[in-house]
Amino acid sequence: MIAKTADFLFTRHGCPLFLAGYFLVLFTLRIALFPGASEDDAEQLFFSQTFAWGYKVNQPTLYTWLVILAQKAFGVSAASVAAVKYASLFAIYYFIHRAAEEAFEDATYAAVSALSLLAVFYINWDAVVNYSHTVLMAAFLAATLFAVLRLPKSHRLHNYALLGLLFGFGLLAKYNYALFLVPLLIAATASKKLRPHLLTPKILIGVAIAAALI
Repeated sequence: MIAKTADFLFTRHGCPLFLAGYFLVLFTLRIALFPGASEDDAEQLFFSQTFAWGYKVNQPTLYTWLVILAQKAFGVSAASVAAVKYASLFAIYYFIHRAAEEAFEDATYAAVSALSLLAVFYINWDAVVNYSHTVLMAAFLAATLFAVLRLPKSHRLHNYALLGLLFGFGLLAKYNYALFLVPLLIAATASKKLRPHLLTPKILIGVAIAAALI
């Protein structure tokens, strides 16, 4: 039984299903055992009482807007903030898994890449009880990495539009996203496999969408 479970975990669909269940359990425990709010969570509960184009000079607005949406389902409570955070945490693991699939083309390596994040203190523990914008930004980092790695397989116009959405929303999640995006694009253009799919007029669609969002 244990062997079969381990085998399933290292399959393409098994790992994401395990991670989805893992974060659902964490979310449930967070709400049931700790209904209070950390400093970041309390700040978001305060800001999310009104819709605004800006809340703090050093932080963009996307996270707070998502909390406002989550409050439609969970009300003005810690659950609304936790829902955004744990969905973002799941997205980090999920898109690292997908990016590793593109890089290694091996389901086992992809699963190990995603599950290895469980050993990273700042992701698997500190981010569970702290942080807000940083967690959302990390989700967009992983999604952007996956989208760029996938371009050789799927380089239609809508994929460049999606890339533009990731660029724009990534910067609206946290400005530090730019410190990842610029080196990523430089590294990608140095790759013979990725260069033709970035140095193309199609990328201007993504740039235009990102600029409009920002």
